[in-house]
Amino acid sequence: MRTLLITSSLPWPTHGGGNQRTNLIYRALRRHGDVDTVVISRYGHITTDKWEAIKNDFGGRHLYEERLKEHRAPWTWLRPISPSLPSRMAHAVWGWGVDFVPDREVATALRPLVEREDYDLIVGRYMWSLARSGAMGLRPTLLDVDDFETDVIEADLEAQRLEGLQRRWIERRLRQVATVEKRVLSRCGHVWVAKAGDVKRVGHPRSSILPNIPFVKAGQAGIDPCPPHDGAKNVLIVGTLEHPINTRSIDVFLSGPWRQIHRQVPDARFQIVGSGMTDAMRSRWGAVPGVEPIGFADDLRQAYTDAAITVVPIREGGGTKIKVLESMMYGRACVSTDYSLRGYDHVLKHDRSIFVASDDTEFVEGCVRLLNDPAKRRALADEGGRLVREHFGVDRFMTTVDASIDAVLGKNTTARGLSEARREPAQAAS
Repeated sequence: MRTLLITSSLPWPTHGGGNQRTNLIYRALRRHGDVDTVVISRYGHITTDKWEAIKNDFGGRHLYEERLKEHRAPWTWLRPISPSLPSRMAHAVWGWGVDFVPDREVATALRPLVEREDYDLIVGRYMWSLARSGAMGLRPTLLDVDDFETDVIEADLEAQRLEGLQRRWIERRLRQVATVEKRVLSRCGHVWVAKAGDVKRVGHPRSSILPNIPFVKAGQAGIDPCPPHDGAKNVLIVGTLEHPINTRSIDVFLSGPWRQIHRQVPDARFQIVGSGMTDAMRSRWGAVPGVEPIGFADDLRQAYTDAAITVVPIREGGGTKIKVLESMMYGRACVSTDYSLRGYDHVLKHDRSIFVASDDTEFVEGCVRLLNDPAKRRALADEGGRLVREHFGVDRFMTTVDASIDAVLGKNTTARGLSEARREPAQAAS
């Protein structure tokens, strides 16, 4: 079997949740045969070393650095007036649906590639990249939605509490993107969503839940929990710091809940771990009492070993928050907002496997209580870890992909594909 994977999220390096999911999907597809990868970059330049790794270890065939309407003349001429003006004007004229129209350059290259290589299946990683590729419908198509763009827009509306013209502008975008989402979904043979609540949004029965799971390297069955550390007072957050949602959440947490937590537990330390920490972030966060901005950690396991608890204070953005599950896999209790628990709340329950906070007061209460009660945080971590291993393990992820491929192609490819599968490349384990 030959598969073409079209993605805007790289399969390597695997520092962030988006790349980790792409890596896992690539590995699941690779069990069935050859996989070629096309990357359509939405968020900037891909360095030569990254692309060479993807070509060598993930079947990289083409790389496109996307230029939306606002990145083309004449709209770019407006940038000296205001950096956001090109985007606002382009979308005012063309509407938000233009972002999902096939890119002429990409489609011109991919259509003959599909015919020449005789792919059996096209897998799109994110609705946007599949739509922009122009390859939808050329072969049986499987789409990994992961998170709906409309979710992100709705969360922005709620978080920013906009009024007047600004609110109407975002509501216009929401309506137009929702229309595009329905059109793209209707053309796919099968759709993966990350949350149970998103199944109804697909609008047809050809869908399944492919949950986000804690990342494990190729050949690993899972993550062994760290030993209990009853004397620990570290509060840990792990996240990709290039992601604005993560950095905003940290800023909000430090300006409110953390000050109260540190006042009640003076020996507590808040450790911030993640790739992409800038000097400005380090300086800003390091000035807050009790905060240790660590940045990228070569040994993530050590960070969890040293932690008493973890926090996931996010209240915006789409998708699901893998760090909730990762914390439990490493054997650490988690304090999470109710928003960050979306997609996992059918399995993880407040005060049994996780502490869930609906506001800042509850967030402070949960952190202080667990910092002062090692037995309670051990109980939450043990039960959470058990549930995560049962419901969000790599085996379940792989078998969901297997079943979906069979459903799309209308035949049992799994037994044949897995018997012929080649060894996963070493880079895929990174």
